[in-house]
Amino acid sequence: MKVCFKRTGGLAAISLSVTLDTVGLSEADSKRLHKLIDAISFFDQPQSFTSTMQEVDRFQYEIMAEAEGRVKTIKMDESAVPDLFRPLLDYLTELARVKKK
Repeated sequence: MKVCFKRTGGLAAISLSVTLDTVGLSEADSKRLHKLIDAISFFDQPQSFTSTMQEVDRFQYEIMAEAEGRVKTIKMDESAVPDLFRPLLDYLTELARVKKK
C-alpha cells in the first residue's frame, strides 16, 4: 500500500508531507498503517470533509492511498475532521515529522 499525506495551512503556514510505501516500512509500522486505514474503511469514505465556515489559520489535510488496484484521495478541513480519522492523522503526522528530520 502506498500513502501520500499532506498537511498545509496553520498559523505559520508550514507544510508537512510524507509519501510512504508499506513495503519499505518496518513490519510494525506497516501493520499499524494497514490497521488504521482498514479501521476507517478509507476507500468507502467521501472524497472530502469540509467546514461550512471559512476559518483562517486552520490545517488542511490530504490523504491519498493506493492499495490492491484502488486509489482514493480524501481532503479535510481541520474543523471538519471526523473523530474516526484522528488516529490516522496523528500517526501520519508523526511519520511525516520523523521523515523530515
